[in-house]
Formats: sequence, C-alpha cells, structure tokens
Amino acid sequence: MKKYIIGIVMLVLVLVTVNQVFGAVTQRKATGPTGYVENYTFLNATTTSATSTTQPGDGIFKIAGAKRVTLYFSRAWAVTNTGSSTFSIQVTPDGTNWYNYNTLAQNLATSTYPTTLASVVIEAATSTTIVQMDKLGFDSIRCVVVEATDGAHTCKAVAEF
Repeated sequence: MKKYIIGIVMLVLVLVTVNQVFGAVTQRKATGPTGYVENYTFLNATTTSATSTTQPGDGIFKIAGAKRVTLYFSRAWAVTNTGSSTFSIQVTPDGTNWYNYNTLAQNLATSTYPTTLASVVIEAATSTTIVQMDKLGFDSIRCVVVEATDGAHTCKAVAEF
C-alpha cells in the first residue's frame, strides 16, 4: 500500500511539473480591438476650386492620435476633360491656425523610395492618386483643390488609429 501511495504522489508531482514547465492557458479575456479605422470624405465630385472647410459639413478630419493617414485624390471626366486638378492638404495643430502640409508620400513606379510632395496634380484624365501623410502629430486636416478649366474633384481620407 505504501508503494501505491508513493506512486500516486509521484504521478501528481510529474503532472504538476509538466504543467508548470510547458504552461497552461486557463482563461483568456478579450481586451477589445487594438485599433480602428475612420473614413472621411472632404469633397465629393465638386466642380469648382474648393477648400473642404467651405463646403457643407465642417470639412475637417480630426486625426489626433492616428498611426497612419492615407489620402485619395480623384479627378473625374468633364465635358472637355482638358483641365487639371491640383490637390493639397492643410494641417492644424490647434483647430484654428492652418498650414500647408508639404510631405505627402507617394510611391512612384520609377523609384524604390517614396517621393514627398506638397501637392498632387491630375491632368486631363479620370484618375485617382493615393498618397500617405509622411509625418503625423496634428490635430486635424482639410483638403484643398484648385481646378483649371474643368473636372469633378473628390478628396477622401482613411485614418488608422
């Protein structure tokens, strides 16, 4: 009987040791999502030069705390489609004072490194150009488009928090 009890004790010790060495997950708790994405449309098919803050709605996208901001500048066909659309972004650190943002990053097919731009020009075409903000840390952004001759202009953004 004594050998039997010693055997059971040894088996229990082995099982306890195995669980300690290899670990055992006993319970997992969901901590919620680690991040989220917000989409924003500044301008949607406007046919004149515009700054998003002068359009219906506030035209301001709050990006404070964003990890990445991607912008989509689009130009659609117009009657003659001979003009151009020049898109740029302005930033504010405080919601009041606006500054031109001069480091839009774009990967070009002709380069292995991103090119930084102050603005994006789409000429006589129906096209979308995608850029990212190279530097963050601002409170909010707004979109500016300058039309030459014709076109319908759309400016959108996606922020990852």
